[in-house]
Amino acid sequence: MSIGITAQECSVFWEFRSTRLTLDRDVPKVSRMENTSFETSLKELEKTVSYLEKGDTPLEDQLKAFEKGVALSRDCMKKLEEVEKKVEILMQDSQGKLTASPFEGSN
Repeated sequence: MSIGITAQECSVFWEFRSTRLTLDRDVPKVSRMENTSFETSLKELEKTVSYLEKGDTPLEDQLKAFEKGVALSRDCMKKLEEVEKKVEILMQDSQGKLTASPFEGSN
């Protein structure tokens, strides 16, 4: 029984598959962002930017890494906005107005 694939097509498939496995290993991974901390997402974003800055990877892989970077950047911004909202709620006075107070850090 023949499935209609030539030896050359099979060879091209295996070459593509082995290349894809290598590329998937090299491209920075994005874990489940909703369960990661801001710091973890930021570190992954930094790794992705470093990967892109190397510039010695195929365009397709750069696009894949760029997409991950955009997702990580959006995740970081979302987390920062959530924290900002929480801080605003904590900084409201009894009438609901935001009040600024100086930061008293330890010297």
